[in-house]
Amino acid sequence: SLLNQAAFVYNQSQFANLISANPNLVLNGSVYVTGEITIPRGSTVSVSGFLAAKNNINLGISFWPFWLAKASVTLSDPGSGPVGLFAKHDINIGSYIGLISVNGLIFANNDLTVSASGLNFNVSGAVYARNFSLSSLWDAMAINYNSDRVYRTLGLSASAPLINVNHWEEEY
Repeated sequence: SLLNQAAFVYNQSQFANLISANPNLVLNGSVYVTGEITIPRGSTVSVSGFLAAKNNINLGISFWPFWLAKASVTLSDPGSGPVGLFAKHDINIGSYIGLISVNGLIFANNDLTVSASGLNFNVSGAVYARNFSLSSLWDAMAINYNSDRVYRTLGLSASAPLINVNHWEEEY
């Protein structure tokens, strides 16, 4: 599980306090939060590995505090282990985030909602979600499939079939 592979484990309030105290937060190691993750305006978060939440992940969804710059999230690939942004429920990306750069997967077990303007959105890996909603105006978004990161993160080999049918029988 991602919880067992995380270098840092926080509860929701511990992670919120960490971001509040360190607006330019750099974590060299994967992070698991046992609640919801909210990254507000004025925050820059860089993680080498994965950033995972047991609940929702909210990026730049609040206008307040309006005087601060848009948030920024960067997830870099350490070269081994899982990499990306993972939510057990929803990932919500709002208009108050300026950069999302993920060298890995964006995985929402339920909804992935991108409702943004002025967003620089780059993924080198893959995007997985039950429902994916995108609403953006004139923003450059790049999603480039990277099989090595996908297979390594999901625990598959490059030759593994995604669907393996062992028996097929039709009755009339």
